[in-house]
Amino acid sequence: MTSFITQPTYLPWIGIFKAIDYADTFVFYDDVQFEKQSWQNRNRVLDPLRPEPIYLTVPVAKHQTDTPIREIRVAGPGVCQKHLRKLATWYARAPFLAPTLAVLESVCSKNHTCLSALTSELIMALASYIGVAANFRFAHEFEIRGDKYTRTLSFARSLGSTVYLTQAGTRDYMDVPAFLAHGIQVVFLEFPHPVYRQLREPFTPYLSIVDMLMNIGPQESLSVIRNIRLDAEDPGGEA
Repeated sequence: MTSFITQPTYLPWIGIFKAIDYADTFVFYDDVQFEKQSWQNRNRVLDPLRPEPIYLTVPVAKHQTDTPIREIRVAGPGVCQKHLRKLATWYARAPFLAPTLAVLESVCSKNHTCLSALTSELIMALASYIGVAANFRFAHEFEIRGDKYTRTLSFARSLGSTVYLTQAGTRDYMDVPAFLAHGIQVVFLEFPHPVYRQLREPFTPYLSIVDMLMNIGPQESLSVIRNIRLDAEDPGGEA
């Protein structure tokens, strides 16, 4: 059984949807501290009038520094719908504009006031649209304590994992031997970014999944995701 644990992020990149397709259980790590200027409330898309990608950012209400993600509130109504109007303008020539906007609107129309409720529901709706699936869970549902060095192992063990998928950024503090000692293989979510058709050249990687869906649609996006290959850690802990 493969598990993946990550913070809920706003309209995330293709890697998150690869993780959904790869894992059996996908845990939204929603009870850890919210981080400013992170992917938790923003992501990048393309504006044809700008040379560099532009951020779509969900403003959040004032909060204490140690506030967990699940308690962060969206600052002001209609933010998501405003983003949809911008996307409609920027991707007006994209062949899959209308169906992608329809999926986003199905969630944005609910006017979520909680950031993690908005971001997690958008991820699940987009995953369904693409055709990838996992058993979605939320960290606050579990009674598991620990820090970033030990808690994920406790999660993996409680879920009965034999494989643990993790973000590439965890390499600096990931205790791979500890996972291997419990019979859990570690796989890092890192790969050369696939190239797909965009509205302009040269190709711009690491954008929101929305860019790919607007340009090539769910069926071809699924094919791109399924063709991504991840490397596992071997029993000696070497990639």
